[in-house]
Amino acid sequence: MTGRDRDEDEDFDDDFAPPAAVPVPPGVRFAGGVWFGYGVWVGAAAVTVFGPVLVLGAAGGQLDLTKMAGPALSVPVSAFFVWSGWRTMHGLVSPAVLVGYGAVSVVFGAVMVAAAVALGVWGEGEARGPAAAGPCGCAGLLFAGFAVAFAGLIGVVGLLFVLAGVRVISGRRRYAAWQNETRSRDPEEYRDGW
Repeated sequence: MTGRDRDEDEDFDDDFAPPAAVPVPPGVRFAGGVWFGYGVWVGAAAVTVFGPVLVLGAAGGQLDLTKMAGPALSVPVSAFFVWSGWRTMHGLVSPAVLVGYGAVSVVFGAVMVAAAVALGVWGEGEARGPAAAGPCGCAGLLFAGFAVAFAGLIGVVGLLFVLAGVRVISGRRRYAAWQNETRSRDPEEYRDGW
């Protein structure tokens, strides 16, 4: 390959470069990543935990659909978080919708943190209660320890949601400026969306 061919190849590659030379603001990318990751996590849990329960229940003829409301609800919840997170990470939502996502994230995260505190307090109480002192005390302590650990996981995820929401709401002006600059370069590539 000659020097001239190499230059033509480089020019050709520049023609297909993405239109956004300025990346999405980091706070918005972080929030989109949190929401996308949560959607993947919920979807994976629905498939790996609830899928076998559904299959085994149907195979044994003991399938009670009233107990499947949680797993059935986790599928659209997962899809929503994956969809909104991906669109947020790529800057495809309007600033007004982004602020709405941020407010919902703060409320959802606060509810998760409150649930984590309640579960942790309950688990710690179970570890000290009469169930831990009985003949099956070891199993009671194990269950209480699992409840406290799960509460910690829920609490961390809830705090991530609160942080993501606060970062989005506080960075809304920067995101709007970024979006105006990006769209002025190539208005067909980026359009306001839900």
